[in-house]
Amino acid sequence: MFQLLGQYAFRKTSKIQLAGGLHYHCRSSRYYLLSDRLIILASTYAAKFKGGVISLAADHQASTALSIGALAGYSLGDYKGVADWNLIDLFEHPVSFVQTGNIHIFGY
Repeated sequence: MFQLLGQYAFRKTSKIQLAGGLHYHCRSSRYYLLSDRLIILASTYAAKFKGGVISLAADHQASTALSIGALAGYSLGDYKGVADWNLIDLFEHPVSFVQTGNIHIFGY
C-alpha cells in the first residue's frame, strides 16, 4: 500500500480552523483459494485500487474542553481485479476474468 497525504490550513484563528486536503492512495491485494483435500485447487484473485480524495475540514474550539469538527470529502478511484479460477475448464487461463470499476464517493 502506498499513500501520499497533504493538508493545508487556509483559515486559522484562535477559535476556528478551516483546512483543505489532498490524498492519494494505491493498494493491491492477492487472494488464494487452496485446499488440502483437493490438490488441483489453486485459484487466485489479484485486486488493485488507486485513487484520490479531496477534503475540507472545519474545527471550532468552543471552549478549552470542547472542540467541534466537521469533515467532507470526495473520492475518485479505479478498481481492477484479475482472477484465475483453475477448476472451471471453460474459463481461460491464466486470466479467467477481469473486473473493473470506477469509484465516486462523497462523504461527510
